[in-house]
Amino acid sequence: MKHNRRRKQGQSLIEYALLLALVAVISIGVIGLVGPAVNRGLGVVVGDLHGSKNAAGNPSAGSTDVIYVSRVSGYSPAAPIGSAVCTTTGSKTIIKVKIVSSSDITRQDFLFSFDNQIIPSNVVGSGSWTATLTLSTTTADTSLCPGSLVLTAKKAIAIVPVVVY
Repeated sequence: MKHNRRRKQGQSLIEYALLLALVAVISIGVIGLVGPAVNRGLGVVVGDLHGSKNAAGNPSAGSTDVIYVSRVSGYSPAAPIGSAVCTTTGSKTIIKVKIVSSSDITRQDFLFSFDNQIIPSNVVGSGSWTATLTLSTTTADTSLCPGSLVLTAKKAIAIVPVVVY
């Protein structure tokens, strides 16, 4: 009779261990799904508080998960390095941002976040590029410009101020 009790206690321990392993796997999966959204949300908050995060310079060969925001050209006075530009053109309000990313990040990996909006990139390719985000196709109004822009791609994040021109 004692032998049966020990066997049942051993089975309970194995059942608890399997249950614990299942909970751990589910937790890791949920964190993996929710993590990027939390990262973007915190980036928007940091930007709203006038914080910023930009890589120290162009990504070097072999680097991974790096986003560097360069200078958008064609504006006078020159736009600061590490900022996005918000301007009007015709009846549109747009944001331009010059991006250099490490080779592991493609243009389609990017999400642009500001205020309560998330805009995915629909541009194919990699390397240095200028992203143009349309805020309005019917109104040329710089009051629509956000104070900051959050760029996320894979594990990388950049938080940059938006300069109005």
